[in-house]
Amino acid sequence: MVHPMTSITGSMCDRARPKASGSSNPEGFKFIISTPSQRRSHDHQRLVRSHVTRGRGRRKGYRPLPSWMNKGVDEPPQPNQQQGPSNCLIPSPTRVGSELDWVRLPEAMKPYMLQNIIRFLTVIQDGLYPLKICLEVEPDVSDWIGSLFTDPVYLQSMLFSSEAYLDESLGRNRSESTQFHLLKTLRLLQKRISVPNDPLAISDQTIMAVVSLALAAQYFGDRDSVENHMQGLQKMVDLRGGFGTLETSTHELPSKICSEIMVSVLYRLLHMSFEQCPLNEALRVGMVAFTQAIFLQWQYFKMGEGRLKESFSNALLKLQESFIEVPPPVLFWLLTLLNTSFSTDAEGRHAGWFSEVIELVHLSSWEEARKVLKSLVWIDSLNDSKGKVAFGNAKLTPA
Repeated sequence: MVHPMTSITGSMCDRARPKASGSSNPEGFKFIISTPSQRRSHDHQRLVRSHVTRGRGRRKGYRPLPSWMNKGVDEPPQPNQQQGPSNCLIPSPTRVGSELDWVRLPEAMKPYMLQNIIRFLTVIQDGLYPLKICLEVEPDVSDWIGSLFTDPVYLQSMLFSSEAYLDESLGRNRSESTQFHLLKTLRLLQKRISVPNDPLAISDQTIMAVVSLALAAQYFGDRDSVENHMQGLQKMVDLRGGFGTLETSTHELPSKICSEIMVSVLYRLLHMSFEQCPLNEALRVGMVAFTQAIFLQWQYFKMGEGRLKESFSNALLKLQESFIEVPPPVLFWLLTLLNTSFSTDAEGRHAGWFSEVIELVHLSSWEEARKVLKSLVWIDSLNDSKGKVAFGNAKLTPA
């Protein structure tokens, strides 16, 4: 049997003499002849081992064919494969910016600012007023977002409102960014309204900017700023020709109903006073608390309500100290309003009285209590959740 070796020679021999270590043999092939009767010599074995040793470094590693679908993206690197510019994979480009980067605004601003505004509007759109009760707002004609792209004053006012919302949500004091946007809003607003006969001074966008400032001031309990903003709004509306000239995106009938309730009922209750009759005063303040929870309360924020709650609590205390006989269902309704119209529960001085009144009315379940409340004034969708909790807590409190 003849075994070819990876060397070159011009003749055949039965004994190969290997070269010295480290020398190359470019002469030709060498052959080792072995027969069944002749064993391989030690020289032949050394020659085979030397060729095997020299061939290990020259042998190319196996590289599998890349996938025709993935174009070699998922191909694992080979151990002996040298990484070079030709076989480096190009990664997919990472995402830069956000979906709002293409939006063109009236002035330069950072991307996070617009994201904060959108987040702020998303949160408050269902919290400003209870939806589907009085107003049916058409979302496609709403100017809350559309005016951001055209009016710099309104844009700055919403930047201030969104930053103030974040400050309150995080439990921190008013940040430098919030103060900066407030001062810039006031500066732009003052510059706009100082121009004589400028239609922008009484435009919808300017009115909306002042409304946002007034709401923010009310939210932080700054009553002086609220009064100043409301006086400015009154002048703007008067220059426009009154409320009738303002456009609305709501249906006519619900809008008129809500306006009548707001103007005819709430403002009259605010200007009344019954110092000589504790029962009438308690009923007046109770109805104010009930209506403000419907129309004037942000569902997701704790508005400035301390003064109204204190007035309601004092009125009930005077009623309790008087000798006036009040029907127990009316007392139960008033005490329930104290626990459902505000963001915090009733004060401890009324907890025991609330339990006594529940026993006087002989109420053993929330369903029975709900019937009594609905015989007076009660809105299920707004008051049931808080009313049920208040009733359960009062049942657990000893009379």
